[in-house]
Amino acid sequence: MKLQGTILILLFLSKVVFAQNASLKISGQIIDAATNLPLSNAHVYFSGTTMLANTDSLGKFTLKREVAEGRHTLVFSHVGYETKIAKITVVNSESLSFNILLVPKEVKLKEVLISATKDVAWQKNYARFKEEFLGSSSLAKECLINNPWILEFKTKNDQLTVSADGELIIDNKGLGYKVYCTLVNFSNVGFQTSYIGVYRFEPMRPQDKKQQKKWKKRREKAFYGSFRHFVYALLHDKVKEEGFSVMVSKDSPAKVKRPRTKFTKMSKLFTQNDEGSFLRSKRYVNVMYLKRGEGVNYIRYIAKQAQGYKAFSHKKKRLAKGDLIDLNDKDIKLNYNGNRIYRYRKYYQSSWMYLLTEKLKVSRFGVVLDKPTNLETYGYWAWQRVGDMLPFDFVPARISKQHH
Repeated sequence: MKLQGTILILLFLSKVVFAQNASLKISGQIIDAATNLPLSNAHVYFSGTTMLANTDSLGKFTLKREVAEGRHTLVFSHVGYETKIAKITVVNSESLSFNILLVPKEVKLKEVLISATKDVAWQKNYARFKEEFLGSSSLAKECLINNPWILEFKTKNDQLTVSADGELIIDNKGLGYKVYCTLVNFSNVGFQTSYIGVYRFEPMRPQDKKQQKKWKKRREKAFYGSFRHFVYALLHDKVKEEGFSVMVSKDSPAKVKRPRTKFTKMSKLFTQNDEGSFLRSKRYVNVMYLKRGEGVNYIRYIAKQAQGYKAFSHKKKRLAKGDLIDLNDKDIKLNYNGNRIYRYRKYYQSSWMYLLTEKLKVSRFGVVLDKPTNLETYGYWAWQRVGDMLPFDFVPARISKQHH
C-alpha cells in the first residue's frame, strides 16, 4: 500500500525567486473578485506549516519567514471563497508581492439531515474515510473532524472518492494542533489510498503545564522514526546514531518483504551541492527504525491485508474476529477472518521509499522541496496519515539546538 503526496500540485500562479537559504518577505492585498472590495481576515500561509498571516481591514498582509530553497506552496483562503494556490520556487532571499482576487463560492442549498442514523450509507463511508484519511494510529484516534457535514462521498464498485465543500477543521488533541485542510481529491480502493490537499497548523492552547509537556513529548515521538527524521539523519551522516538501518532492493516491497543485504554506502543515496540537497536512488530503499517496534495498531492494519501471516490450526480457543493475543516480545497470534488464526512476528518499524525521478530535493530537516508525488512510501511511513502529521516547521529541540 502506498500513500501519495499530501501537498496540492495544481499550479494557479507561479513565480521563481533565485536564491539559497532565503529570508523571504511576502506582501500584498486580497480583494473580493465580485465586489472589488478588500477582504479582511483572509489567510495567507505556507502549506503544511504554522507560518500564517491574516489580512487587515484593507485586505493587506505581510508574511516574513526564513525558508529553505526549493518549491513551496503558498495558499490564500477565506471562508466562503474559493481557495487560491501559488507555487513559488525559492532560490534566493527576495521580496514578493501578490495581488489576489478571491472568487465567492456558489451557495448550494442542501437538505439538512436531522437524524444521525438516517443515512446509513453516509455513516459507513464517513467511517471508512476517517480511517484512511486520519489513520488508525493511537494519535489518529484522538483526532476529531469538527465539520464532517461538508464531506461528499461517491462510490463505484469498491472505489470511494471524497470531496469537501469547504475547509476541513480537525482537532488533533494528541499532538495539540488544530489542522485546517483544503481537500483537493481523495480516493480509496481496497488497501490503496491516495489524497492531495493543503494544510495549515494552528497550535492549540494547553490547559496547563502538564498538557504542554505531554504535547511536546508526543510531537517529538511523532518526529522520530519518520521520513523527515531519516532524511535529516542521512544528510548529516547520523543514520546509525539516530537509530536507522538501511537496505536496498531492485524489487518492490510486494515482491520482497525484507531485503537481506544491509546497505552501508549512505553517500550513494543523496548528493549535496550549491543547488541544495537531493535524494537519489534507482532502487527501493528499505528503512528500519531500530528504536521502536511496529505496535499493535499497525499490526491490526496490516492484518487486514493478510500479508506476512502463516496459518496454523488452533482448536483450544476461539477468538473474535480481529482479536490479538500477545504471546511474548516477538510473536502475536490473531484471528484474521473468524475461521483461521494467523501468527505474525513483530519487527522494528519498517518503511520503504521509491523515487519516481532521478533526484528529489529536500531540506536539511527532511521536508520535500520538490514535486511530492515523485516520492512513493510504503510500510510504516505510508500507514501514518494526517493524524500523525506534524507541521513542516516543527523540529525537536534536541536537533534544533545542534543547528542554531
